[in-house]
Amino acid sequence: MSTETSPLSITLDEVRALLKASPWKARGEQAPHYIPISKTLTDDTLNPVHTYLKIRRGPYSFLAESVFDAEKVAQHSFVGSEPYAVWKTSCDGDEDPLVKLEQYVAPRRVLQVDDHPEQAHVPGWMRCAEKFMGGAFGFVSYDAVRHFEPRIKSPAKDTLNIPESVFMLFDSFVVYDNVFRCAIIVVLLNLEGIIDVSDDVLSARYGACLSRLDELEGRLLGPVPELEEDEAAPDTPYTLQSNMQPEEYKKVVDHMKEHIRKGDIIQAVPSHRALRKIYCHPFSVYRELRALNPSPYMYYVDMCEFQIVGASPECLVRVDASRTVNTYPIAGTDRRGKTRVQDTLIAERLLANDKERAEHVMLVDLGRNDVNRVGIPETVTVPSDYLMRIERYSHVMHIVSKVVGKLRPEKTPFDAFRSIFPAGTLSGAPKVRAM
Repeated sequence: MSTETSPLSITLDEVRALLKASPWKARGEQAPHYIPISKTLTDDTLNPVHTYLKIRRGPYSFLAESVFDAEKVAQHSFVGSEPYAVWKTSCDGDEDPLVKLEQYVAPRRVLQVDDHPEQAHVPGWMRCAEKFMGGAFGFVSYDAVRHFEPRIKSPAKDTLNIPESVFMLFDSFVVYDNVFRCAIIVVLLNLEGIIDVSDDVLSARYGACLSRLDELEGRLLGPVPELEEDEAAPDTPYTLQSNMQPEEYKKVVDHMKEHIRKGDIIQAVPSHRALRKIYCHPFSVYRELRALNPSPYMYYVDMCEFQIVGASPECLVRVDASRTVNTYPIAGTDRRGKTRVQDTLIAERLLANDKERAEHVMLVDLGRNDVNRVGIPETVTVPSDYLMRIERYSHVMHIVSKVVGKLRPEKTPFDAFRSIFPAGTLSGAPKVRAM
């Protein structure tokens, strides 16, 4: 085993010098609220799963990973544990789950990489900083759309007894770099309220960051903890239980077909919930899923009373540093071929399928409408090189497009989320009427 730890990305003296120089003032920007302090642990026995198992403590944590094109592993996996705050909203409340989050997160700024070029020497730091640099990690449930679109009423009852949304706020986390085979431990130095750079408060906060860095490093250098497995599974076949009887589900489908015949809607997405008891740790389910179905968006989220496990090809919405909204309609699916020639033939057949093309065009139109609600109209477009392209995953291939547009000056990334949520693949069309 080879283990090596890098020096700190920024010392206390360098922090003080940076705050005195204040390079952001020349750009007319506000001072940062946080400076990331990091150290890098190179250990050829580490991997994302072991990193998560070593880091997690307490009831709230997450692991986020990515695999693209069924074969390309994304450079970074992210691990968070012990958030400094957890915010929840309930299913029976009238609170928009994004309002409080936006008021807290939007004004806060993390130091840009350009303001401290030495940090760029950390392997993979530039791309890491673009993806996640602390903040909120969590979920918003489907029924929260009632807060974003007043015309939608949610008659559904909370039969699962879980919140409508949960957000965990992190000021320390670990980034596993799959290219350089190292773990970047990051702690955010809080600058709020710091007026004098020689202040003892700054020294104390920096010292607390070092203690947290050392603590997380110690966990990574330790053994991999064993999962707390439940009782042994019974020696009988498992069964799935639905929350609807077949006849009930058929009535829902018939009801939707009647609305389609009347011209009220073009498509709708009925669903039911399948339940089964598991006899292993929920993280073991995630490990099986990541092996069976490697996907661009894989996540394990421990929310204390429940866990969320997922692997998806779909990105709902992304707003980049240039305030460009990106959404990726996905519709049109077929199996992967057993050979490259067969794979190519299946892809050609999929792109020539009138039904699949019509459904995909419908979802592209939905995406354009959603982006147009918050974007500058003349900037909303589908790039010619990203219209109906084939993207391949472990077991299937999809037709995928991309819709982009520049946010209007008065709109925020949170508004973009509200406008596009949920994805057209989960709503139907026209979107509001179908839901």
